[in-house]
Amino acid sequence: MKTIVTFLLIAALIVGATWVITDKLRQTATDHEKRMAQLEQRPRFASHTVNVENIATTTNTNRSIWTVEGTDTIYFAWLYVETFGTQVVNKSVVLAPNPEARKSIVIERANAATCTLTFWADKNQIMIAPAACTAGSAEDHAAIEVAVEIK
Repeated sequence: MKTIVTFLLIAALIVGATWVITDKLRQTATDHEKRMAQLEQRPRFASHTVNVENIATTTNTNRSIWTVEGTDTIYFAWLYVETFGTQVVNKSVVLAPNPEARKSIVIERANAATCTLTFWADKNQIMIAPAACTAGSAEDHAAIEVAVEIK
């Protein structure tokens, strides 16, 4: 009789421990799923170095310099123009996700001339217009660092 009671007590302890462990595992899995859902809603960031060629050609039209894969919308973009031809520029511009909201960087050149580079975000692309220079010829290439926020 004592043996049966002991076995029943041990079985009850095993069942109770299993129930507690299973409940803890369920709670951990639920917490993990909630955390994953939060992370999926967070914005992601991507960056890219762009070497743009033929930006001073007058026959050039507006064009994409980077298409961000894995998204259909850029929510925020930061562009840092390092060089324009052989000239060090080191200027930045911030873009919003509106093709009408264009931002320009004015580059001071020799003899009071300037060149303007105009950028904008259009869906999942960073766009550039041909360089506009007030005098002389423009350089034909630029090195640009781009960082974007996407979802």
